[in-house]
Amino acid sequence: TGDMNAVALELAMEVCNNSILFVGAEGGSEIIRSAIAPDQISFVPIYRTEILEKVVIPETDVVFLSSPSNAKCYLNNASLDDKTVIAIGSTTSSFLQENRVTEVLIPHSASEESVIELLRKL
Repeated sequence: TGDMNAVALELAMEVCNNSILFVGAEGGSEIIRSAIAPDQISFVPIYRTEILEKVVIPETDVVFLSSPSNAKCYLNNASLDDKTVIAIGSTTSSFLQENRVTEVLIPHSASEESVIELLRKL
């Protein structure tokens, strides 16, 4: 569903007393990892997100944002005024709302089918 808190709780129940390896972005969200005891986690950063400045973003009616860092970069370079905004997941939606983007659509899941279903309803 894109609800990272729900995913975190489910994963913590699955992990139980085992250990888990996370790979992901350096400096990325720690919502899921925070639900598991630190001594059960190994984390390997495999990439770093850089927020670019002075990016030319084409004019569109619909904007699809897949992460808080993606949304931050967009907002640093263009306005979301008068746009239909689609966010993948609750963390991206929350980031947008914290930055005064009030009307955000979220597909039921991050699957292609859910995104297409949402686009067809526009």
